Formats: sequence, structure tokens, C-alpha cells
Amino acid sequence: KETGFVATASSFLSVGENGCYLSQIKPNVTGKCNGTIQIQLLNGNGVMTKTYKFYQGGRAPYATDGWYLEKDLITAENDVLFEAGTGLWMSGIEGASFTTSGEVLEGDLVVPLQNGFKMVANPYPTTITLTKIQPIVTGKCNGAIQIQLLNKNGVMTKTYKYYQGGRAPYATDGWYEEKTLITEANDISFEGGTGLWMSGVTDSSVKFVCPITK
Repeated sequence: KETGFVATASSFLSVGENGCYLSQIKPNVTGKCNGTIQIQLLNGNGVMTKTYKFYQGGRAPYATDGWYLEKDLITAENDVLFEAGTGLWMSGIEGASFTTSGEVLEGDLVVPLQNGFKMVANPYPTTITLTKIQPIVTGKCNGAIQIQLLNKNGVMTKTYKYYQGGRAPYATDGWYEEKTLITEANDISFEGGTGLWMSGVTDSSVKFVCPITK
């Protein structure tokens, strides 16, 4: 990780669960850390709704190393489960990283979308391609379903739009970068744990087709 924010997620499930617990996301940082490493949850407009901060080598009320919500330490009693496919807007510092471990998700995963944007993520510990991220929507869809990639300041750097039932140059259903259809020949790969800032429409969802073969 580098200074600033990155869209990311856990690529593993807590054993026996359908997601990953916050306490199992372990920042790897040398020396003190006074809340600079954060996980933010965003609403559909990109506004922060909840922030978890990591403290290490701190003083009261942050004397115990770990994640905090305001001044409350996250423990087994008040742990937070992020369901598979949940994207996290996470800040870091130069040279820091984080690790997770647990079970691998097996099979496809369907994640509901919403009007506006939602942070979702590749839930597998391996790459997934854009053509394996399949929106589920009734009727026509003229680019309202989008995947945006954000830089460390939250500024959009690239956008992929989904068209269904469209006209030329979007007559073929699928993802487009500008007016170019994404196919197996020019597919885009997202590494395991990559977070995606994704817009939806009413009653839409997205299916992550499992890239793992047994």
C-alpha cells in the first residue's frame, strides 16, 4: 500500500462464515500507527458513513493494538463481518500492507446493487476478468451500470459501462470501454481483492463467475 486510499477487500472468508471479520484483517506496519490506516464504508454518493481506524503502540484510549470504531476497540464481542464481495475504501501509509486468511469462496457469487454507486470487490484470491463480472438486470440497460476505477484520491481513472438491448455502437450486450466491446480478445483482469466502485439500477445485481477450477 501507499499513502492515500485504495479500493480493496478480503479475498478469504472467515472459517464457517460468508464473509471476513474485521479483526482478521491484519495491517503489517512497523512502529506506531495512530489511526492513519483506516477502513471507510461509503454510501451511494461516495460519502463516508462509518470509519474503522487501526492503532498500534498508542496511548489510552487506544492502548491496545487493533481496530477501533471511534474509541471502541473491536473485539470478538463486537466484531464486524464484511460479506463476501464487499469492497472497502482503505487508507494506508508508505510500506504498509495487510493480510487475511481463511476459506476460499467456492462457486459464483451474486451481489445486489443499488441506485447510485456501491463498493464491491473481486472476492476470490486470484484474478477475475471483466467478462466474468455479469450484471443481472431486466430489460434494457444503456450504460447506467458502470464499474469505475478510482485513484488514491477517489478520482475516477477508468470507466467500464454495461449495455443490454442497445443500438449501434452498443448493439451487442456486454461491457464497453468507451465504444469498444470487451471480449475475450481484449478482456480486463482484476487481481484478487480488487475493489470496484460500481453503479446499479433498481433491482439489479452482479454475478461474479468463479474463476477457480477444481
